[in-house]
Amino acid sequence: FSEYLKYALGEYRHIPSCGFETSFRHPVKLEQVYINLHAHIGSVDYPVKGKEKLESFYRREELSSMDIKGAFAALKRYDVKDMILLGDPGSGKTTLLKYILIMILLAKAEAAVGVSSTLVPFFIPLRMWGPGMTDFYHLADKACLLSRFAVTEDIFYELCKNGKALLLFDGLDEAGDKDKRRKLITWLE
Repeated sequence: FSEYLKYALGEYRHIPSCGFETSFRHPVKLEQVYINLHAHIGSVDYPVKGKEKLESFYRREELSSMDIKGAFAALKRYDVKDMILLGDPGSGKTTLLKYILIMILLAKAEAAVGVSSTLVPFFIPLRMWGPGMTDFYHLADKACLLSRFAVTEDIFYELCKNGKALLLFDGLDEAGDKDKRRKLITWLE
């Protein structure tokens, strides 16, 4: 995966400068300016009793507010494999996903975000999903140019199956209307 990893580092390491009114163009490394955010963990669609029970669990386990490293530690402690980041547009979800990817690629992930730097990260913008896309590998290939780096479908699925991949999906909120979002969620599941 070394060629793919070099590509990903080059693709996502610098903050895009388009839109800034300046004639000075100097690449800014994401890891030099990233500010760690705190998450507030909660529940929304539970009956009152279930919500109270869940919130009591959060307080007891000190899960009500944490940074990304704490969130990954909680996932590991409870053997949970998935995490969903919710936030308003512009709140930093995409930047956080790219930061996680960069920290893994720079072998700083354990200290910075609490995940192993031996994982192979894949940043996958969900806006690339479209009609006729029937296989998950094809979305990952389109987003990460996997076939360009000789990462075949078999290799990719083996990596995922063995827990050695970190799939960073971005932009579910950009999936257009509710119907398209629902189809995409079903497809991902």
